[in-house]
Amino acid sequence: MPKLGLCIWPGTPAQAALRLARRVEELGYDSLWVVESTAAPSRDAVSLLGAMAATTQRVRLATGIINVYTRSPLLIATTVAHLDEISGGRMMLGLGAGHRFSIEEWHSTRFERPVERVREYIKAIRMLLTGERVSFQGETISIRGARLAQRPPRSQVPIYAAGVGERMVKGVAGLADGLLLAFNPVGRVERVLGWLREVGVEPGSFDLAAYILSFISRDGERAWAAARRVVAAYCAAPFYTKVFREAGFGGEAERISKLWWSGDATAAAREVSPEMASRFVVVGGVEDVAERVREYVKRGVKTPIIAPFYFEGEEEYLVSVLAAIPGHLS
Repeated sequence: MPKLGLCIWPGTPAQAALRLARRVEELGYDSLWVVESTAAPSRDAVSLLGAMAATTQRVRLATGIINVYTRSPLLIATTVAHLDEISGGRMMLGLGAGHRFSIEEWHSTRFERPVERVREYIKAIRMLLTGERVSFQGETISIRGARLAQRPPRSQVPIYAAGVGERMVKGVAGLADGLLLAFNPVGRVERVLGWLREVGVEPGSFDLAAYILSFISRDGERAWAAARRVVAAYCAAPFYTKVFREAGFGGEAERISKLWWSGDATAAAREVSPEMASRFVVVGGVEDVAERVREYVKRGVKTPIIAPFYFEGEEEYLVSVLAAIPGHLS
């Protein structure tokens, strides 16, 4: 059976997230990933992971992801070292570049050379986690004589990079410990593995993790409505244009994007077809999610991460589904 992870949806209330963390640890899940979205800011990953580190004992914890434009390498190294200390050596670090619009318009930072920036962050953070004094001169960052005041408990915290496009995937291969795929349909996994092989990275030496966006509700209509809205939001992100086009939904995604940016998110969501939504997300129950997990694993994903949308009032139902999924995978 694969090592299952659970992603905490950005809109999940803090106390519900902490309850889910404790429950999935009891259920034997291997890892918890906390999303920090620059495109839909709601909650930061660090504070929630600190609380999880203090209230769980076994499950691995990960930022999934934090952004390389909104925090410095030194701050990220400090943060992950401290979380690793609190958790007793259970931390993993997920890094990503995010989206040009939110970085430049909301964070007042130039979105330049994202592939090189992620690469240099990985290198600099690894150096800082040794506890030694670090000077690093890159093309996008510069560090002069920095050192963490407290030596980190581990210098080898696993680092994952979020990758969608070919340049990012190839750029982090060989540097990161793993690649985190978000909103990538199953059929795209083989393309990603091909890119890794082109730069000499064999799947066996690199952890491929993938979010499985899941809409789990007793109310099927409610689940489909939420799924359509989320897919419509992804259509509005230019970053994913190529992904939709490769999957055969380029024209549909373009129409939805125009509606979204015109300010009519409701109309945009109505334009998302069931076929399109089903390619990118899972709507359903135990067997539906388990089948998607099996599909990803069969294609080469080592760490499938179930990412359930948060529906108020359905926490116990969600836990019951999460409890049943492992039994459907063995």
